[in-house]
Amino acid sequence: MKTTMTRYTLVAATTVVLAACGGGDGGSDSPSSTPAPTRSAVEGLWTNQYGGVLVTSTGEFWGIEYDNGWVLFQGQVNAAGGSISGSGTMYEGLTRVAGSVAGSYTSTNLSVTLSAQNFGAITATLAKNAWYDQAPSLSQMAGTYRSDGGAFFVLSTTGAIQGSNGACTFAGQARTSDEGKNFYRFTLTYGNTCGILSGKSSSGVVVPSSNTQAFYGEKLDDGTIGDAGVLIKVN
Repeated sequence: MKTTMTRYTLVAATTVVLAACGGGDGGSDSPSSTPAPTRSAVEGLWTNQYGGVLVTSTGEFWGIEYDNGWVLFQGQVNAAGGSISGSGTMYEGLTRVAGSVAGSYTSTNLSVTLSAQNFGAITATLAKNAWYDQAPSLSQMAGTYRSDGGAFFVLSTTGAIQGSNGACTFAGQARTSDEGKNFYRFTLTYGNTCGILSGKSSSGVVVPSSNTQAFYGEKLDDGTIGDAGVLIKVN
């Protein structure tokens, strides 16, 4: 059982639409523009019955899987020609270990193995989840949530977070990601009655997988502890 991190956690927010623009130099007869960066071939939310994987447009990787407890793998991946590889850090409880990602993908499925010394390997086969491409809405996300670790919190229509888990209180802010997609970034600060988390700050991501459920990944800002799990919208 985990005794740390976002067992006191977190959550969601709003959206933004990215716009790119280009213009000609003053002395040019024809306009010029900066090409948009190439988006990762495995960008999106991928889910199965045990968890999910979020890959952003830049290849930022958040693996959130249940393997006798929630495990977070956070890192960076490259994908091309049906193969994916990368590196990062695996977190479980108070344990933090450098690890690697390897696997394959199609347009609809992702198969990855997350490996780290002393953890062994976690292999997951996941399907593309369309929620990543849906238009997000802060007004729809606002409400009361509970985490699988027993925390309750309220997300306001401005993205403010206020919550508690027993005597531990926390507060923070959720904001839109910079991807123009349906996932969100957040920051939290823990109160002084939260054990090893007292007075510390964290940041992470939340990605909805249905109307009432979202996956989250969170790390302390000092990088020492990370956690992951499920959020359920209560009302």
